[in-house]
Amino acid sequence: MISDDDYQNWLTQAAARRCLLVELTHTAGVEYVATAPYIGEPVTRDNTHRVYEDRVSSVVSLSERIDGRSEIGTITVINDGDLNAWHGYQWRTGNISIYLGDLTWHRQDFRLVASLPNSGLAASRAGEISFSVSDGRSALEVPLHEYRAETENKEYGFPAVFGSVLHVPAVLINAVEDEYILSGWEDGPASIYSYPDIHDSGAVVSDPDVRWLSNSRFQLKVPAQGPVSASTIRTYGLNKPAEIVQFIAGVAGLAVKAELLDALPDRHLSLYYPDGTKTTCRQVLDDLVLQIGGYWRVNLTGELEVAVLEAPAEPGITITPDDIFKDGLRLIRTEPAWRQCSVDYYKNFYVLSPGDIAGSVSDFIKGALTREWFQQRTFKLSDADTVEASIAVDVQIPNYDGYYEADRRLQLRSADRQVWECECFLAPALISVGDTVKIMHPGISPFSDGVDAVVFSKRPSFTEERIKLEVWF
Repeated sequence: MISDDDYQNWLTQAAARRCLLVELTHTAGVEYVATAPYIGEPVTRDNTHRVYEDRVSSVVSLSERIDGRSEIGTITVINDGDLNAWHGYQWRTGNISIYLGDLTWHRQDFRLVASLPNSGLAASRAGEISFSVSDGRSALEVPLHEYRAETENKEYGFPAVFGSVLHVPAVLINAVEDEYILSGWEDGPASIYSYPDIHDSGAVVSDPDVRWLSNSRFQLKVPAQGPVSASTIRTYGLNKPAEIVQFIAGVAGLAVKAELLDALPDRHLSLYYPDGTKTTCRQVLDDLVLQIGGYWRVNLTGELEVAVLEAPAEPGITITPDDIFKDGLRLIRTEPAWRQCSVDYYKNFYVLSPGDIAGSVSDFIKGALTREWFQQRTFKLSDADTVEASIAVDVQIPNYDGYYEADRRLQLRSADRQVWECECFLAPALISVGDTVKIMHPGISPFSDGVDAVVFSKRPSFTEERIKLEVWF
């Protein structure tokens, strides 16, 4: 058995006999092909060996990006006419798995380097068949839940609440009984921590006039005169980024890169969706990373990764001039420093118009209920930290402590940032998107003294020691 350390050492060996094993799944079974002839261990009782036929002519554009917009291309297989039956297979429900190892190894020692949905036949020309490969983000285009109710011949999807949210509408689900619901989770993964105040036209409804039926359902004993809403809702079970990410991955059927979860912020978020049946898992992840100042993606092996964008950390690998192609370092863009950051935070999820608010409500509360954001704040850098080309930015962070996150982002952007392309002779498996690398090149500024940079993207060549990176510092 090849250990992980042995595998990493093998990746650095120029004389390694690299081979890609490709498994193409379709509705009728699995096809086994490779970049070189390979025979695996026996797979049946009669000692029949699994044969990977030498048919893979190219694997192109399997690149990964920190923003999730990976460039996924095609896999081309040689067809001498004996694969014509493949045209009749249903490929779109299948998967393409790619394993990397040495031709002299046992099959179990190969490592999975990509597991991606098969988008079907991309082209069929004389002598070859090409398959289009998509990334794993499509798994997230599914609704959060299917909880619905029907009242007065209308169908309503139940809301989805994560974390602590301020002032949300109560959804009428039974007009005859004056029954409302606040969260579609009910007693599920994110029950309401405590009963909130209920408002009718902005005025608090007295406790005797509210009958709680379950964790998030209630009845009004006196018919409402206007919009019905709830004050702050706090949930337990789905409050913090790690909890929400794990839940979303479960709904989408994805594995999570667990080692990244512990580094996510340990604070409550504020996410609210009026209809969970019309809200996708992808939308929740988009909103989540906006609040934490991070990114999410599905990597080439099908794992969901979520992380905060931070300054370069301790580098795990050093790239020297001997590793870099001639003219392999190129500036892509410069991102100007931020001069100041204005933030809206503590979001009101149910904005009322002045005419919907009862006259007994104070002017202060009325003003709060009629605007979307309860708090605004502006952070500025001192003149000494400000560069000439700096910019002012506006951000919106719904959770109540959003100003802390806004200040963190301002400090992160207090100096110009640059994005460079680096093409080098390194095994792709040695570097992951999000890693910090040190780049040294005495002939090119700013790398003469070494620069620590975050890997924003990588485009690998699995069968060669070469990789094209985008790095940010």
